[in-house]
Amino acid sequence: MADQNDLSKPDGTSSYQTEVWQTVRGHIARLWSGDYAGMGGLITGMRRWVISSGSNVKLLQRNASGTEDVLFDSANKVDTSAINSLVTTATVNTVTGNSIDCSKGIFFTKSISASTGLSFTNVPTGTAYGFVLVVSLNGGPAITWPSSVSWPSSVAPTLLSNKKNIFQFLTNDGGANWFGASQTNY
Repeated sequence: MADQNDLSKPDGTSSYQTEVWQTVRGHIARLWSGDYAGMGGLITGMRRWVISSGSNVKLLQRNASGTEDVLFDSANKVDTSAINSLVTTATVNTVTGNSIDCSKGIFFTKSISASTGLSFTNVPTGTAYGFVLVVSLNGGPAITWPSSVSWPSSVAPTLLSNKKNIFQFLTNDGGANWFGASQTNY
């Protein structure tokens, strides 16, 4: 019986180690070039990036029938008009009272120099809605937020006097519940 470390073939022409290495090297070369002949189902689902004509790039995935599906092709340019339709410009609405009228837009500013309780009115229903509020805090007043606002870790932000503070509010239920976030003390 042969030693377990002896990888020589009984015919003495080569070793198993050499044949395994040649097989692996051959598979790697075929994978790289996309030649899957003889590799069977071992590579179904495998993905590879290919640089095609010019500078186009494709992401291909091997399917069960032995061909490749194109998952991405840089030659098929992205329609930027769809992306541009998502870009929104907003009118700056200055809040003079203590109520944010959501029907007026998505960007509001307010100067506060005395403790103030804010409310949100005319919230759109049947859709998600969000707005930004920039507050200039003059002196050391406190802001009381609607009870429907949830803050991270259930704690409203701490504000410093004579600073600007940016708040974002989101709702998906017509204003019954709001998610509040902030960047404070600018």
